[in-house]
Amino acid sequence: MEGAFYKQAYLEQQADQIESALNEIQVPARVGGGIVKEDRVRYHLAPAIGLRADDLMQAMEHVSASLGGVDVRYIWEAQEQTIEVAFSRGKELRLLPLMHSLGGLHALQAVVGMEANGRPLLLDFTRKNTWSMFIAAPKGAGKSELLRAVLVSLALTSRRSEVNFIGIDLGGRELAILDALPHTLSAVATDASCAGELLLWVCEEIEQRRFSDFNKPHLVLFIDDLNRLLRAAGEEGIGLLKTVIDDGQDAGVHVVAAYRPPLQSIESSLQHLPGLVKARAYPHNGSGAAFDGRFTFKVGSVASLVEVAWLNVHDLDAAVRLAQNG
Repeated sequence: MEGAFYKQAYLEQQADQIESALNEIQVPARVGGGIVKEDRVRYHLAPAIGLRADDLMQAMEHVSASLGGVDVRYIWEAQEQTIEVAFSRGKELRLLPLMHSLGGLHALQAVVGMEANGRPLLLDFTRKNTWSMFIAAPKGAGKSELLRAVLVSLALTSRRSEVNFIGIDLGGRELAILDALPHTLSAVATDASCAGELLLWVCEEIEQRRFSDFNKPHLVLFIDDLNRLLRAAGEEGIGLLKTVIDDGQDAGVHVVAAYRPPLQSIESSLQHLPGLVKARAYPHNGSGAAFDGRFTFKVGSVASLVEVAWLNVHDLDAAVRLAQNG
């Protein structure tokens, strides 16, 4: 986890919206300094001289309406005035604006989202402690979206001379974007036979790279629905995947995979694997019954709660065009 805090484009835009809404009803104030706190964004408020707290309290209904009906609160405590706005997944924290607001991103660096303390989470896949990534979440909790966020950010921070992609997705839907990216070496494997051949090829590539002492460009194997793959691939496929996981680091080969826990056939192999980032969906009510797009990321012994940055359909199309244009 690295990098200083940068205000995201969406935070600046929302601050401007709040300020404009206040001016519309003659409650002038300056709004800025958006910081995400768990499920809310807190903005510093500097009202014009003479404005009363009652004026600002009554203005919150209009501000809420201007932001699409989200919950908005005016708070005045310890001589500080703030406005808190509910933070909803996928609406504010979009990947492309977030990447645009971060300067100096380098090759093999993935932008994941934002930690609860207001700092962006960046994963550097050139480092030994963040080499591969496994995403564990039940159906509908956002693991495929997180997988795509990692994939797209790597494509936009890296040239195809620096990183190549291959993919396995037996569902055939979630990794379709790979086929449109110039970094991708072959069509996404969407059946068990092609998946087995691809895993065998990766193992042979690892051996060849280790023999020649050459590990460039980096190669990232993306897998969505690892559960389905392992059921279809059998013992031989499981063995090939474990070889890729165990030996890939010395050969410049990474694995980024998503699965539904528990998955005993592979989880035991991940327990003490060096360089593994573990991401697990975080239930917002603590019971495991509902999820809100946040994941707990564990890098080594350090864990952090992260709001994942998402891509809507328009952003996916824009990302493909950007990657194709280099």
